[in-house]
Amino acid sequence: MIPLTPNMALFDVISHDNVNDCKYILERDPSSVDTVGWHGMTPLHRAATRGNIEILELLLGAGADVNKENAFGETPVHYACQMASLRFLSILVDNGADMKREDKGGRGCVHHAARSGSIWKVHYLVELGLDFCKKDHRGQTVFHIAAEHGHIDLVDYCLKNKRFDPDVTDNSLMTPLHIAVQYKNRHCSWIIESSSPKTLIHLADIHGNTPLDYAAKGTTAEWLAKHLRYWQLCRCGGHKPYPWLSWLSLLISPSIVICLVAFLIQNFSQIGWVLAVFAFLLFYLFAFRSHRLRHISALPNPAFAGLFFGVILQSLLCFAFHLAPHLWYELFWNCISVFHLVIVLWTLRELFSDPGVIRSSRLNENGQPYTILDIAKGTLPVEDFCIDCEIVVPTLSKHCKLCNSCVLAIDHHCLFLMWCVGVNNHRAFILFTIEVMIAQALFIRATVSYFNRVIELSVESLSFKDVMGQEIYVSTLFIINCLGLFWVFMLTSYQIKLVSEGATTYYNPDGSPKTHISFKEMCSCGGGMTILQRARNTLWFFVGEFTFYKNKKRELSV
Repeated sequence: MIPLTPNMALFDVISHDNVNDCKYILERDPSSVDTVGWHGMTPLHRAATRGNIEILELLLGAGADVNKENAFGETPVHYACQMASLRFLSILVDNGADMKREDKGGRGCVHHAARSGSIWKVHYLVELGLDFCKKDHRGQTVFHIAAEHGHIDLVDYCLKNKRFDPDVTDNSLMTPLHIAVQYKNRHCSWIIESSSPKTLIHLADIHGNTPLDYAAKGTTAEWLAKHLRYWQLCRCGGHKPYPWLSWLSLLISPSIVICLVAFLIQNFSQIGWVLAVFAFLLFYLFAFRSHRLRHISALPNPAFAGLFFGVILQSLLCFAFHLAPHLWYELFWNCISVFHLVIVLWTLRELFSDPGVIRSSRLNENGQPYTILDIAKGTLPVEDFCIDCEIVVPTLSKHCKLCNSCVLAIDHHCLFLMWCVGVNNHRAFILFTIEVMIAQALFIRATVSYFNRVIELSVESLSFKDVMGQEIYVSTLFIINCLGLFWVFMLTSYQIKLVSEGATTYYNPDGSPKTHISFKEMCSCGGGMTILQRARNTLWFFVGEFTFYKNKKRELSV
Protein backbone atom coordinates (compact mmCIF):
# COMPACT_ATOMS: atom_id res chain seq x y z
CA MET A 1 0.00 0.00 0.00
CA ILE A 2 1.38 3.40 -1.04
CA PRO A 3 1.53 5.75 1.97
CA LEU A 4 -0.31 9.06 1.67
CA THR A 5 1.71 12.25 1.48
CA PRO A 6 0.95 14.82 4.18
CA ASN A 7 -0.94 16.95 1.64
CA MET A 8 -3.08 14.07 0.36
CA ALA A 9 -3.62 12.86 3.93
CA LEU A 10 -5.71 15.98 4.49
CA PHE A 11 -8.25 14.72 1.94
CA ASP A 12 -8.40 11.40 3.76
CA VAL A 13 -9.08 12.83 7.21
CA ILE A 14 -11.71 15.19 5.79
CA SER A 15 -13.43 12.24 4.09
CA HIS A 16 -13.62 10.49 7.48
CA ASP A 17 -14.72 13.63 9.42
CA ASN A 18 -11.63 13.38 11.60
CA VAL A 19 -11.50 16.87 13.09
CA ASN A 20 -8.48 16.34 15.37
CA ASP A 21 -6.25 14.93 12.62
CA CYS A 22 -7.36 17.70 10.28
CA LYS A 23 -6.35 20.29 12.85
CA TYR A 24 -3.00 18.53 13.39
CA ILE A 25 -2.17 18.46 9.66
CA LEU A 26 -3.07 22.12 9.16
CA GLU A 27 -0.96 23.19 12.15
CA ARG A 28 1.98 21.14 10.89
CA ASP A 29 1.68 22.22 7.25
CA PRO A 30 -0.61 25.24 6.69
CA SER A 31 0.11 25.16 2.95
CA SER A 32 -1.75 21.84 2.65
CA VAL A 33 -5.01 23.81 2.69
CA ASP A 34 -4.30 24.72 -0.95
CA THR A 35 -3.57 21.14 -2.05
CA VAL A 36 -5.06 20.25 -5.43
CA GLY A 37 -6.20 16.67 -5.90
CA TRP A 38 -7.91 14.76 -8.69
CA HIS A 39 -9.87 16.90 -11.15
CA GLY A 40 -8.72 20.06 -9.41
CA MET A 41 -10.44 19.23 -6.12
CA THR A 42 -9.29 21.15 -3.04
CA PRO A 43 -9.75 20.20 0.63
CA LEU A 44 -12.58 22.73 0.79
CA HIS A 45 -14.36 20.97 -2.09
CA ARG A 46 -14.02 17.70 -0.18
CA ALA A 47 -15.29 19.31 3.03
CA ALA A 48 -18.36 20.57 1.16
CA THR A 49 -19.22 17.00 0.18
CA ARG A 50 -19.10 15.97 3.86
CA GLY A 51 -20.82 19.00 5.40
CA ASN A 52 -18.74 19.01 8.59
CA ILE A 53 -18.86 22.58 9.92
CA GLU A 54 -15.94 22.11 12.35
CA ILE A 55 -13.66 21.08 9.50
CA LEU A 56 -14.99 23.95 7.38
CA GLU A 57 -14.03 26.46 10.07
CA LEU A 58 -10.54 24.92 10.36
CA LEU A 59 -9.99 25.21 6.60
CA LEU A 60 -11.28 28.77 6.47
CA GLY A 61 -9.10 29.66 9.44
CA ALA A 62 -6.10 28.29 7.55
CA GLY A 63 -6.87 30.57 4.59
CA ALA A 64 -8.65 28.21 2.18
CA ASP A 65 -9.76 29.86 -1.08
CA VAL A 66 -13.57 29.73 -1.11
CA ASN A 67 -13.71 30.52 -4.85
CA LYS A 68 -11.14 28.00 -6.08
CA GLU A 69 -12.44 26.15 -9.15
CA ASN A 70 -11.90 22.49 -9.96
CA ALA A 71 -11.39 21.09 -13.46
CA PHE A 72 -15.10 21.52 -14.23
CA GLY A 73 -15.27 25.12 -13.06
CA GLU A 74 -17.07 24.17 -9.85
CA THR A 75 -16.30 26.03 -6.64
CA PRO A 76 -16.77 24.73 -3.08
CA VAL A 77 -20.04 26.66 -2.84
CA HIS A 78 -21.41 24.66 -5.78
CA TYR A 79 -20.64 21.46 -3.89
CA ALA A 80 -22.17 22.90 -0.72
CA CYS A 81 -25.37 23.73 -2.62
CA GLN A 82 -25.62 20.07 -3.58
CA MET A 83 -24.48 18.18 -0.50
CA ALA A 84 -23.90 20.36 2.57
CA SER A 85 -26.32 21.87 5.07
CA LEU A 86 -27.87 25.32 4.85
CA ARG A 87 -25.67 26.51 7.73
CA PHE A 88 -22.54 25.26 5.91
CA LEU A 89 -23.58 27.18 2.81
CA SER A 90 -24.23 30.33 4.83
CA ILE A 91 -20.74 30.23 6.35
CA LEU A 92 -19.20 30.08 2.87
CA VAL A 93 -21.31 33.07 1.83
CA ASP A 94 -20.20 35.02 4.91
CA ASN A 95 -16.58 34.27 4.01
CA GLY A 96 -16.76 35.76 0.54
CA ALA A 97 -17.98 32.94 -1.69
CA ASP A 98 -18.93 34.26 -5.14
CA MET A 99 -22.56 33.17 -5.47
CA LYS A 100 -22.82 34.23 -9.12
CA ARG A 101 -19.96 32.02 -10.30
CA GLU A 102 -20.95 29.44 -12.94
CA ASP A 103 -19.30 26.15 -13.81
CA LYS A 104 -18.28 25.18 -17.35
CA GLY A 105 -21.81 23.96 -18.06
CA GLY A 106 -23.29 27.35 -17.23
CA ARG A 107 -24.80 25.99 -14.01
CA GLY A 108 -24.95 28.39 -11.10
CA CYS A 109 -25.69 27.88 -7.43
CA VAL A 110 -29.44 27.51 -7.97
CA HIS A 111 -28.88 24.67 -10.45
CA HIS A 112 -26.60 22.81 -8.04
CA ALA A 113 -29.03 23.36 -5.16
CA ALA A 114 -31.83 21.98 -7.32
CA ARG A 115 -29.96 18.70 -7.62
CA SER A 116 -30.19 18.32 -3.84
CA GLY A 117 -33.93 19.01 -3.81
CA SER A 118 -33.55 21.20 -0.72
CA ILE A 119 -36.23 23.91 -0.61
CA TRP A 120 -34.34 25.56 2.24
CA LYS A 121 -31.20 26.07 0.17
CA VAL A 122 -33.06 27.06 -2.99
CA HIS A 123 -35.19 29.60 -1.10
CA TYR A 124 -32.09 30.92 0.64
CA LEU A 125 -30.39 31.52 -2.70
CA VAL A 126 -33.48 33.29 -4.02
CA GLU A 127 -33.49 35.52 -0.93
CA LEU A 128 -29.85 36.36 -1.65
CA GLY A 129 -31.01 37.77 -4.98
CA LEU A 130 -29.88 35.03 -7.37
CA ASP A 131 -31.84 34.57 -10.60
CA PHE A 132 -34.11 31.61 -9.92
CA CYS A 133 -35.19 31.30 -13.57
CA LYS A 134 -31.65 31.33 -15.00
CA LYS A 135 -30.88 28.72 -17.68
CA ASP A 136 -27.63 26.81 -18.09
CA HIS A 137 -25.87 26.19 -21.42
CA ARG A 138 -28.45 23.49 -22.26
CA GLY A 139 -31.29 25.88 -21.49
CA GLN A 140 -32.30 23.92 -18.40
CA THR A 141 -33.71 25.61 -15.33
CA VAL A 142 -34.19 24.61 -11.71
CA PHE A 143 -37.61 23.32 -12.77
CA HIS A 144 -36.12 20.91 -15.34
CA ILE A 145 -33.55 19.62 -12.84
CA ALA A 146 -36.20 19.05 -10.16
CA ALA A 147 -38.33 17.09 -12.66
CA GLU A 148 -35.31 14.98 -13.66
CA HIS A 149 -34.42 14.01 -10.10
CA GLY A 150 -38.00 13.50 -8.93
CA HIS A 151 -37.92 16.22 -6.26
CA ILE A 152 -41.67 16.55 -5.69
CA ASP A 153 -41.50 19.41 -3.16
CA LEU A 154 -39.17 21.41 -5.40
CA VAL A 155 -41.45 20.90 -8.41
CA ASP A 156 -44.30 22.28 -6.28
CA TYR A 157 -42.09 25.19 -5.22
CA CYS A 158 -41.27 26.02 -8.86
CA LEU A 159 -44.94 26.16 -9.81
CA LYS A 160 -46.04 28.07 -6.71
CA ASN A 161 -46.60 31.82 -7.07
CA LYS A 162 -46.11 31.43 -10.86
CA ARG A 163 -42.34 31.17 -10.53
CA PHE A 164 -42.31 29.08 -13.71
CA ASP A 165 -44.79 28.39 -16.47
CA PRO A 166 -45.49 24.63 -16.69
CA ASP A 167 -44.52 24.62 -20.38
CA VAL A 168 -41.09 26.30 -20.04
CA THR A 169 -38.64 24.67 -22.49
CA ASP A 170 -34.89 24.12 -22.71
CA ASN A 171 -32.73 24.32 -25.84
CA SER A 172 -34.17 20.99 -27.04
CA LEU A 173 -37.75 22.29 -26.58
CA MET A 174 -38.21 19.82 -23.74
CA THR A 175 -40.61 20.83 -21.00
CA PRO A 176 -40.22 19.61 -17.42
CA LEU A 177 -43.00 17.13 -18.24
CA HIS A 178 -40.86 15.60 -21.01
CA ILE A 179 -38.03 15.13 -18.52
CA ALA A 180 -40.22 13.84 -15.67
CA VAL A 181 -41.77 11.26 -18.00
CA GLN A 182 -38.39 10.34 -19.48
CA TYR A 183 -37.07 9.54 -16.00
CA LYS A 184 -40.36 7.85 -14.96
CA ASN A 185 -41.08 10.30 -12.15
CA ARG A 186 -44.82 9.69 -11.94
CA HIS A 187 -45.77 12.13 -9.21
CA CYS A 188 -43.77 14.96 -10.77
CA SER A 189 -45.48 14.21 -14.08
CA TRP A 190 -48.88 14.51 -12.42
CA ILE A 191 -48.03 17.80 -10.67
CA ILE A 192 -46.75 19.41 -13.87
CA GLU A 193 -49.62 18.22 -16.08
CA SER A 194 -52.32 19.09 -13.53
CA SER A 195 -50.87 22.56 -12.89
CA SER A 196 -51.16 23.61 -16.53
CA PRO A 197 -54.40 25.21 -17.80
CA LYS A 198 -53.97 23.19 -20.99
CA THR A 199 -52.61 19.70 -21.55
CA LEU A 200 -48.87 19.33 -22.17
CA ILE A 201 -48.77 15.70 -23.27
CA HIS A 202 -48.82 16.47 -27.01
CA LEU A 203 -46.04 19.10 -27.02
CA ALA A 204 -43.14 17.90 -29.19
CA ASP A 205 -39.46 18.54 -28.48
CA ILE A 206 -36.80 19.29 -31.10
CA HIS A 207 -36.74 15.61 -32.08
CA GLY A 208 -40.51 15.45 -32.51
CA ASN A 209 -41.06 13.39 -29.36
CA THR A 210 -43.94 14.13 -27.00
CA PRO A 211 -44.22 13.09 -23.34
CA LEU A 212 -46.42 10.23 -24.57
CA ASP A 213 -43.57 9.02 -26.77
CA TYR A 214 -41.17 9.02 -23.83
CA ALA A 215 -43.77 7.26 -21.70
CA ALA A 216 -43.90 4.43 -24.24
CA LYS A 217 -40.36 3.42 -23.31
CA GLY A 218 -39.07 1.76 -20.14
CA THR A 219 -40.45 -0.45 -17.40
CA THR A 220 -43.33 1.82 -16.36
CA ALA A 221 -44.43 2.54 -19.92
CA GLU A 222 -47.91 1.04 -19.73
CA TRP A 223 -48.87 2.76 -16.45
CA LEU A 224 -47.51 6.19 -17.33
CA ALA A 225 -48.77 6.29 -20.92
CA LYS A 226 -52.22 5.16 -19.80
CA HIS A 227 -52.44 7.77 -17.06
CA LEU A 228 -51.17 10.61 -19.21
CA ARG A 229 -54.09 9.99 -21.55
CA TYR A 230 -56.45 9.60 -18.59
CA TRP A 231 -55.34 12.92 -17.09
CA GLN A 232 -55.97 14.59 -20.44
CA LEU A 233 -59.49 13.13 -20.70
CA CYS A 234 -60.29 14.20 -17.12
CA ARG A 235 -59.83 17.87 -17.93
CA CYS A 236 -63.50 18.31 -18.96
CA GLY A 237 -63.16 21.34 -21.17
CA GLY A 238 -59.92 22.77 -19.88
CA HIS A 239 -60.33 22.18 -16.14
CA LYS A 240 -57.51 20.57 -14.20
CA PRO A 241 -57.68 16.76 -14.16
CA TYR A 242 -58.68 16.18 -10.54
CA PRO A 243 -60.85 13.12 -9.75
CA TRP A 244 -63.92 15.10 -8.75
CA LEU A 245 -66.32 12.33 -9.77
CA SER A 246 -64.59 9.84 -7.47
CA TRP A 247 -64.46 12.45 -4.71
CA LEU A 248 -68.18 13.21 -4.93
CA SER A 249 -69.00 9.50 -5.15
CA LEU A 250 -67.14 8.83 -1.90
CA LEU A 251 -68.85 11.81 -0.26
CA ILE A 252 -72.38 10.53 -0.91
CA SER A 253 -71.60 6.81 -0.74
CA PRO A 254 -72.17 6.46 3.06
CA SER A 255 -75.72 7.79 2.70
CA ILE A 256 -76.34 5.42 -0.20
CA VAL A 257 -74.99 2.48 1.80
CA ILE A 258 -77.32 3.29 4.72
CA CYS A 259 -80.31 3.25 2.36
CA LEU A 260 -78.99 0.07 0.70
CA VAL A 261 -78.66 -1.71 4.05
CA ALA A 262 -82.25 -0.80 4.95
CA PHE A 263 -83.45 -1.95 1.50
CA LEU A 264 -81.68 -5.31 1.75
CA ILE A 265 -83.05 -6.05 5.21
CA GLN A 266 -86.54 -4.93 4.19
CA ASN A 267 -86.78 -6.97 0.97
CA PHE A 268 -84.63 -10.01 1.69
CA SER A 269 -85.81 -11.15 5.08
CA GLN A 270 -83.94 -14.47 5.02
CA ILE A 271 -80.49 -13.26 3.99
CA GLY A 272 -80.98 -9.50 4.31
CA TRP A 273 -78.77 -9.14 7.38
CA VAL A 274 -75.99 -11.17 5.77
CA LEU A 275 -76.14 -9.05 2.62
CA ALA A 276 -76.21 -5.87 4.71
CA VAL A 277 -73.13 -6.88 6.71
CA PHE A 278 -71.34 -7.88 3.52
CA ALA A 279 -72.24 -4.53 1.88
CA PHE A 280 -70.98 -2.62 4.94
CA LEU A 281 -67.66 -4.53 5.08
CA LEU A 282 -67.12 -4.05 1.36
CA PHE A 283 -67.81 -0.35 1.69
CA TYR A 284 -65.47 -0.07 4.69
CA LEU A 285 -62.61 -1.76 2.85
CA PHE A 286 -63.18 0.43 -0.18
CA ALA A 287 -63.77 3.82 1.43
CA PHE A 288 -62.15 3.97 4.88
CA ARG A 289 -58.75 2.38 4.45
CA SER A 290 -56.89 5.64 3.84
CA HIS A 291 -57.04 9.33 4.74
CA ARG A 292 -56.50 10.19 1.08
CA LEU A 293 -57.93 9.07 -2.25
CA ARG A 294 -56.20 6.21 -4.02
CA HIS A 295 -55.40 8.59 -6.83
CA ILE A 296 -52.09 10.23 -7.62
CA SER A 297 -53.59 13.61 -6.64
CA ALA A 298 -53.96 12.25 -3.07
CA LEU A 299 -56.94 14.48 -2.32
CA PRO A 300 -58.37 14.14 1.23
CA ASN A 301 -60.81 11.25 1.50
CA PRO A 302 -64.36 12.69 1.93
CA ALA A 303 -65.94 9.36 2.95
CA PHE A 304 -65.49 10.10 6.68
CA ALA A 305 -67.25 13.46 6.33
CA GLY A 306 -69.88 11.83 4.13
CA LEU A 307 -70.63 9.28 6.84
CA PHE A 308 -70.80 11.84 9.65
CA PHE A 309 -72.90 14.48 7.92
CA GLY A 310 -74.88 11.85 6.00
CA VAL A 311 -76.09 10.25 9.23
CA ILE A 312 -76.88 13.66 10.74
CA LEU A 313 -78.79 14.82 7.66
CA GLN A 314 -80.75 11.59 7.27
CA SER A 315 -81.60 11.57 10.97
CA LEU A 316 -82.76 15.18 10.75
CA LEU A 317 -84.94 14.50 7.69
CA CYS A 318 -86.32 11.33 9.25
CA PHE A 319 -87.24 13.23 12.40
CA ALA A 320 -88.77 16.20 10.54
CA PHE A 321 -90.84 14.29 7.98
CA HIS A 322 -91.52 10.93 9.61
CA LEU A 323 -91.24 11.04 13.40
CA ALA A 324 -92.35 14.57 14.28
CA PRO A 325 -95.72 14.38 12.43
CA HIS A 326 -96.64 11.37 14.58
CA LEU A 327 -95.33 13.04 17.74
CA TRP A 328 -96.98 16.45 17.25
CA TYR A 329 -98.41 16.33 20.75
CA GLU A 330 -94.89 16.31 22.29
CA LEU A 331 -94.66 20.09 22.02
CA PHE A 332 -91.94 20.46 24.63
CA TRP A 333 -89.55 17.98 23.01
CA ASN A 334 -90.23 19.33 19.53
CA CYS A 335 -89.42 22.87 20.67
CA ILE A 336 -86.26 21.62 22.37
CA SER A 337 -85.22 19.90 19.12
CA VAL A 338 -85.76 23.05 17.02
CA PHE A 339 -83.90 25.21 19.54
CA HIS A 340 -81.05 22.70 19.64
CA LEU A 341 -80.81 22.75 15.84
CA VAL A 342 -80.31 26.52 15.93
CA ILE A 343 -77.52 26.15 18.51
CA VAL A 344 -75.80 23.44 16.43
CA LEU A 345 -75.87 25.65 13.32
CA TRP A 346 -74.35 28.54 15.29
CA THR A 347 -71.62 26.27 16.67
CA LEU A 348 -70.88 24.95 13.17
CA ARG A 349 -70.34 28.53 12.04
CA GLU A 350 -67.78 29.00 14.82
CA LEU A 351 -66.21 25.60 14.19
CA PHE A 352 -65.61 26.22 10.49
CA SER A 353 -64.01 29.60 11.13
CA ASP A 354 -60.25 30.14 10.97
CA PRO A 355 -58.69 27.43 13.22
CA GLY A 356 -55.53 29.50 13.64
CA VAL A 357 -53.90 29.40 10.21
CA ILE A 358 -50.51 31.13 10.20
CA ARG A 359 -50.07 33.45 7.22
CA SER A 360 -46.93 35.39 8.14
CA SER A 361 -43.53 34.69 9.63
CA ARG A 362 -42.68 34.81 13.30
CA LEU A 363 -41.48 38.21 14.52
CA ASN A 364 -38.14 38.78 16.23
CA GLU A 365 -37.59 40.91 19.33
CA ASN A 366 -37.43 44.04 17.13
CA GLY A 367 -40.81 43.32 15.59
CA GLN A 368 -39.33 42.29 12.24
CA PRO A 369 -40.29 38.98 10.58
CA TYR A 370 -37.75 36.18 10.57
CA THR A 371 -36.63 34.98 7.14
CA ILE A 372 -34.69 32.07 5.70
CA LEU A 373 -31.58 34.24 6.13
CA ASP A 374 -31.99 34.01 9.90
CA ILE A 375 -32.41 30.25 9.61
CA ALA A 376 -29.20 30.04 7.58
CA LYS A 377 -27.26 31.97 10.23
CA GLY A 378 -28.31 29.42 12.85
CA THR A 379 -30.55 31.82 14.78
CA LEU A 380 -33.38 29.29 14.54
CA PRO A 381 -33.43 25.59 13.65
CA VAL A 382 -34.00 24.85 9.97
CA GLU A 383 -37.20 22.94 10.80
CA ASP A 384 -38.83 26.24 11.83
CA PHE A 385 -39.03 27.22 8.16
CA CYS A 386 -42.08 25.63 6.54
CA ILE A 387 -41.22 24.70 2.96
CA ASP A 388 -44.91 24.57 2.00
CA CYS A 389 -46.01 27.93 3.44
CA GLU A 390 -42.54 29.52 2.94
CA ILE A 391 -42.60 31.24 6.31
CA VAL A 392 -40.78 30.91 9.62
CA VAL A 393 -43.51 29.47 11.81
CA PRO A 394 -43.96 30.40 15.47
CA THR A 395 -43.48 27.91 18.26
CA LEU A 396 -46.33 25.50 19.00
CA SER A 397 -47.45 25.26 15.39
CA LYS A 398 -47.62 22.44 12.89
CA HIS A 399 -48.15 22.15 9.16
CA CYS A 400 -51.24 20.13 8.27
CA LYS A 401 -50.67 18.24 5.03
CA LEU A 402 -54.40 17.70 4.48
CA CYS A 403 -55.26 21.40 4.84
CA ASN A 404 -51.91 22.47 3.37
CA SER A 405 -51.47 25.20 5.97
CA CYS A 406 -49.66 25.79 9.26
CA VAL A 407 -51.99 25.86 12.26
CA LEU A 408 -51.23 27.39 15.65
CA ALA A 409 -51.61 25.08 18.68
CA ILE A 410 -53.17 22.39 16.53
CA ASP A 411 -55.27 19.73 18.21
CA HIS A 412 -55.86 17.51 15.18
CA HIS A 413 -57.22 17.45 11.65
CA CYS A 414 -60.74 16.07 11.91
CA LEU A 415 -61.42 13.65 9.06
CA PHE A 416 -65.15 13.76 9.79
CA LEU A 417 -65.24 17.55 9.39
CA MET A 418 -62.43 17.84 6.82
CA TRP A 419 -61.19 20.77 8.89
CA CYS A 420 -58.40 21.47 11.32
CA VAL A 421 -59.01 22.05 15.02
CA GLY A 422 -56.61 24.62 16.42
CA VAL A 423 -56.25 27.47 18.84
CA ASN A 424 -59.29 29.40 17.58
CA ASN A 425 -61.89 26.65 17.24
CA HIS A 426 -60.91 23.99 19.78
CA ARG A 427 -63.60 25.14 22.20
CA ALA A 428 -66.21 25.16 19.40
CA PHE A 429 -65.17 21.62 18.46
CA ILE A 430 -65.78 20.25 21.96
CA LEU A 431 -69.07 22.13 22.22
CA PHE A 432 -70.07 20.66 18.86
CA THR A 433 -69.33 17.10 19.99
CA ILE A 434 -71.46 17.69 23.11
CA GLU A 435 -74.27 19.06 20.93
CA VAL A 436 -74.01 16.07 18.59
CA MET A 437 -74.44 13.77 21.61
CA ILE A 438 -77.53 15.70 22.66
CA ALA A 439 -78.92 15.56 19.11
CA GLN A 440 -78.35 11.81 18.95
CA ALA A 441 -80.00 11.35 22.34
CA LEU A 442 -82.99 13.41 21.16
CA PHE A 443 -83.31 11.29 18.02
CA ILE A 444 -83.07 8.07 20.03
CA ARG A 445 -85.72 9.35 22.46
CA ALA A 446 -87.99 10.37 19.58
CA THR A 447 -87.54 6.99 17.89
CA VAL A 448 -88.41 5.08 21.07
CA SER A 449 -91.42 7.33 21.60
CA TYR A 450 -92.52 6.78 18.00
CA PHE A 451 -92.19 2.99 18.29
CA ASN A 452 -94.23 3.03 21.51
CA ARG A 453 -96.85 5.17 19.76
CA VAL A 454 -97.08 2.62 16.93
CA ILE A 455 -97.53 -0.17 19.50
CA GLU A 456 -100.31 1.77 21.26
CA LEU A 457 -102.24 2.48 18.04
CA SER A 458 -101.76 -0.99 16.58
CA VAL A 459 -104.78 -3.29 16.39
CA GLU A 460 -102.54 -6.29 16.70
CA SER A 461 -100.42 -7.00 19.74
CA LEU A 462 -96.96 -5.85 18.59
CA SER A 463 -93.69 -5.89 20.48
CA PHE A 464 -90.90 -3.34 20.24
CA LYS A 465 -88.95 -5.84 18.12
CA ASP A 466 -91.90 -6.26 15.75
CA VAL A 467 -92.13 -2.52 15.18
CA MET A 468 -88.40 -2.31 14.50
CA GLY A 469 -88.84 -5.07 11.93
CA GLN A 470 -91.56 -3.06 10.20
CA GLU A 471 -89.75 0.29 10.33
CA ILE A 472 -86.42 -0.88 8.89
CA TYR A 473 -85.10 2.52 7.78
CA VAL A 474 -85.94 4.19 11.09
CA SER A 475 -84.48 1.22 12.97
CA THR A 476 -81.28 1.44 10.92
CA LEU A 477 -80.85 5.11 11.84
CA PHE A 478 -81.78 4.26 15.44
CA ILE A 479 -78.99 1.66 15.71
CA ILE A 480 -76.46 3.92 13.97
CA ASN A 481 -77.26 6.78 16.37
CA CYS A 482 -76.94 4.47 19.38
CA LEU A 483 -73.49 3.38 18.22
CA GLY A 484 -72.61 6.95 17.27
CA LEU A 485 -73.66 8.23 20.68
CA PHE A 486 -71.18 5.88 22.35
CA TRP A 487 -68.38 6.86 19.92
CA VAL A 488 -68.97 10.61 20.29
CA PHE A 489 -69.17 10.20 24.08
CA MET A 490 -65.73 8.54 24.10
CA LEU A 491 -64.33 11.28 21.85
CA THR A 492 -65.77 14.06 23.99
CA SER A 493 -64.52 12.43 27.19
CA TYR A 494 -61.00 12.22 25.76
CA GLN A 495 -61.11 15.85 24.62
CA ILE A 496 -62.26 17.02 28.06
CA LYS A 497 -59.50 14.93 29.64
CA LEU A 498 -56.94 16.69 27.41
CA VAL A 499 -58.12 20.23 28.06
CA SER A 500 -58.29 19.59 31.81
CA GLU A 501 -54.57 18.72 31.63
CA GLY A 502 -53.73 21.75 29.48
CA ALA A 503 -52.86 19.60 26.46
CA THR A 504 -54.12 18.87 22.94
CA THR A 505 -54.31 15.70 20.88
CA TYR A 506 -50.97 16.64 19.27
CA TYR A 507 -49.17 18.41 22.14
CA ASN A 508 -48.33 17.26 25.66
CA PRO A 509 -48.87 19.76 28.50
CA ASP A 510 -45.15 20.63 28.41
CA GLY A 511 -45.38 21.61 24.73
CA SER A 512 -43.62 18.58 23.27
CA PRO A 513 -45.31 16.81 20.33
CA LYS A 514 -46.78 13.38 21.00
CA THR A 515 -45.14 10.53 19.11
CA HIS A 516 -48.14 8.22 19.50
CA ILE A 517 -51.38 7.90 21.44
CA SER A 518 -52.05 4.57 23.13
CA PHE A 519 -55.48 3.28 24.15
CA LYS A 520 -54.27 3.16 27.75
CA GLU A 521 -53.39 6.85 27.63
CA MET A 522 -56.80 7.70 26.18
CA CYS A 523 -58.58 5.94 29.03
CA SER A 524 -56.29 6.95 31.90
CA CYS A 525 -56.77 10.00 34.09
CA GLY A 526 -53.31 10.28 35.57
CA GLY A 527 -51.17 13.34 35.88
CA GLY A 528 -51.60 13.72 39.65
CA MET A 529 -54.74 15.85 39.27
CA THR A 530 -57.88 15.59 41.35
CA ILE A 531 -61.38 15.54 39.87
CA LEU A 532 -61.95 19.02 41.31
CA GLN A 533 -58.84 20.39 39.60
CA ARG A 534 -59.87 18.84 36.28
CA ALA A 535 -63.39 20.28 36.60
CA ARG A 536 -62.00 23.74 37.39
CA ASN A 537 -59.56 23.62 34.45
CA THR A 538 -62.30 22.45 32.09
CA LEU A 539 -64.57 25.28 33.22
CA TRP A 540 -61.79 27.82 32.67
CA PHE A 541 -61.16 26.29 29.24
CA PHE A 542 -64.73 27.01 28.15
CA VAL A 543 -64.43 30.51 29.58
CA GLY A 544 -61.27 30.92 27.50
CA GLU A 545 -58.68 31.32 30.25
CA PHE A 546 -57.21 27.82 30.58
CA THR A 547 -56.03 26.71 27.14
CA PHE A 548 -52.91 24.94 26.00
CA TYR A 549 -51.68 27.93 23.98
CA LYS A 550 -52.34 30.53 26.68
CA ASN A 551 -50.66 28.36 29.31
CA LYS A 552 -47.51 27.96 27.19
CA LYS A 553 -47.43 31.67 26.31
CA ARG A 554 -47.54 32.53 30.01
CA GLU A 555 -44.67 30.12 30.72
CA LEU A 556 -42.56 31.52 27.87
CA SER A 557 -43.14 35.11 28.99
CA VAL A 558 -41.95 34.42 32.54
